[in-house]
Amino acid sequence: MVGVGLWAFSEKYKSYGMVQVQSAFDLFLDISIVLMIVGALVFVISFTGCIGALRENTCLLNLYSVILTLIFFAELALAIASFVFPHHILEITKEKLSYEVIEKYRDDENLQNLIDFMQEEFHCCGLSEQGYLDWNRNIYFNCSQHSASIEKCSVPYSCCRNRTNIARGLVNTMCGIGAQNMEYSKVVRLINTRSCIDSIQEFMQMNLYTIGSIVIGVIVAQMFVLHMSRKLLGQVEYQKLCYERDLRQQRYPIPYQF
Repeated sequence: MVGVGLWAFSEKYKSYGMVQVQSAFDLFLDISIVLMIVGALVFVISFTGCIGALRENTCLLNLYSVILTLIFFAELALAIASFVFPHHILEITKEKLSYEVIEKYRDDENLQNLIDFMQEEFHCCGLSEQGYLDWNRNIYFNCSQHSASIEKCSVPYSCCRNRTNIARGLVNTMCGIGAQNMEYSKVVRLINTRSCIDSIQEFMQMNLYTIGSIVIGVIVAQMFVLHMSRKLLGQVEYQKLCYERDLRQQRYPIPYQF
């Protein structure tokens, strides 16, 4: 995963130059950096657990347990916040995240491919409640009079209902030209107008039992691994205590009494 992230980062560096990270959103939206961070975290966790168990190293086993515990409580806090403040979190996602994603659509090829994939799979366009009109925030699709872009008042091709030329089998990347200026009755026949966040939310509600089962399975697996690591740590410490006790008895034997 780290290798894939480094490769993606190097390719983007060749095309766009040095990556500028000005906020947490910039870091979160950079797919290559996210891959490297997640890959490094997975490597550290796997290394501490594997080497700690193999060498019976209490320091590494303690570190492994602490990391797993922190991850578990972070997931628990996120789940509680999602249930207690669902509307607040949804509004933050729609407003803050949608603005950053839409604005940087053409600045990051990896992010662009991710957005196109999401819009194609969930048959949606845009992220906030405005739907396809979100793309007016992007400098290339903006409808302002000063915009000189050939894609003015358009939307990405991934928003289109029929992106492919049936005769040639090619993707029409200009199928969303002028969609923001059209009447709504015409727009709905040309592109998907629904917000992607709403589409994803509906998908999760329709597959609630499946998603819940997966989440419970992951939590149970984490708790089992955490329990086993603590159990192994206890056994190692017990063996060390027994060894030290036997060593003391050999150095200072108890005198024989009649």
